[in-house]
Amino acid sequence: MEEIICISYVTAQYMKDILKFNGKIYLVGSMGLVQELDKANLQHTGYGPDVVHGTLQDWVKVKLDPEVTCVLVGYDEHISYMKMMKAASYLQNKNCKFIVTNEDSILPVDRKDIVMPGTGSCAAGIKEASGRVPDLIIGKPHSTLLDCVKEKYHIVPKRTLMVGDRLNTDILFANNYGLQSLLVLTGVSSLEDVESCMKSNSIEHQKQIPNFYIESVKDLAQFMNL
Repeated sequence: MEEIICISYVTAQYMKDILKFNGKIYLVGSMGLVQELDKANLQHTGYGPDVVHGTLQDWVKVKLDPEVTCVLVGYDEHISYMKMMKAASYLQNKNCKFIVTNEDSILPVDRKDIVMPGTGSCAAGIKEASGRVPDLIIGKPHSTLLDCVKEKYHIVPKRTLMVGDRLNTDILFANNYGLQSLLVLTGVSSLEDVESCMKSNSIEHQKQIPNFYIESVKDLAQFMNL
């Protein structure tokens, strides 16, 4: 477990150690983020359900916390109109930082007829409403996550294998920063998606082509000295 680094941990540590953030965060996020922010002694508000009551005339009377100087958006199963309204309102202050943990638009689920929105979908509404683009995105395909892993484990990128199920985050992340890449076919992206990227003349699509692919991450065991 000590060798597992999750996006919540990276986010909290980056805000504490790199940004030296000492203000108050309006959080659109999960308990995992709450726990990591607490460990880093970062002050926050907003976690949990925030349901809509009353009418438009009531909503415009909502009280905003004047101490909030950052909006942090992660995966939030309690995302609501009220949370989006508050986040977008805080971001009208140009000095308020806008940080997003990752841009995954959907989460992988077994059922093909169900779409499970991810953090990227939560953040998209806030971006549109606020008229702001994030000041920082922590997760793949951005470098922040790799910087944290390199700092903690001193990895050599060219000797590191990135295993993931998304072409536009995991594989793009690997190709952007010199890692080898392995696509697993049990998640979001498929071989058809890879073939589409291979046929494309777009540089962005070409960067999403993996070095290797495998049916399932469990099949990796046969190639490892366990």
